[in-house]
Amino acid sequence: MSLNFDRGTKLRSLKLNSNNLEGKLPKSLANCSRLELLDLGNNMICDRFPSWLKKLPALRVFVLRKNKFYGPIVDHTSDAKIFPVLQTMNLASNKFSEELSIEFFLSLRATMVTNASDGSQNIFFCGKIPEGIRNLKALIVLNLSRKGFMGRIPSLGSLTELESLDLSRNKLSGNSSSIDEPEFS
Repeated sequence: MSLNFDRGTKLRSLKLNSNNLEGKLPKSLANCSRLELLDLGNNMICDRFPSWLKKLPALRVFVLRKNKFYGPIVDHTSDAKIFPVLQTMNLASNKFSEELSIEFFLSLRATMVTNASDGSQNIFFCGKIPEGIRNLKALIVLNLSRKGFMGRIPSLGSLTELESLDLSRNKLSGNSSSIDEPEFS
């Protein structure tokens, strides 16, 4: 992929989905400080997760779906504040080497209303969908398909902004009465 973005670009939306783009992402995308939407889905991009995009101050929608991204999903050597205003991220159908940790979700500050007394920051992915996911109260889209989750679905009733939920192709069990009732008020 041979795009080059100079510092100070006013680009706010970049949709390159459903093309035949190959290669690595241009690191100059990090210069797009006003970028709100980046959709690179349905291409043939073969690269590591672009952790260098995680501090884009305006990025709200980030789609890498159906590519050939590989390796860890985030760079664990840096600080925890990533994607400061992100509301939608689709990483499905790639070749990432690890599961998403609860720390990753908790670092998505725009989706979270903090509740320090609940202790959920100590919960990790261990084959089950973490209970702490209920703290992401501003989340709009959640796609946890094809992650090998087992067990029951935790209560998601506090995710009042959630418009789309995909838990398909996991190993979830139980019956409809075992799913926690939503807490509407």
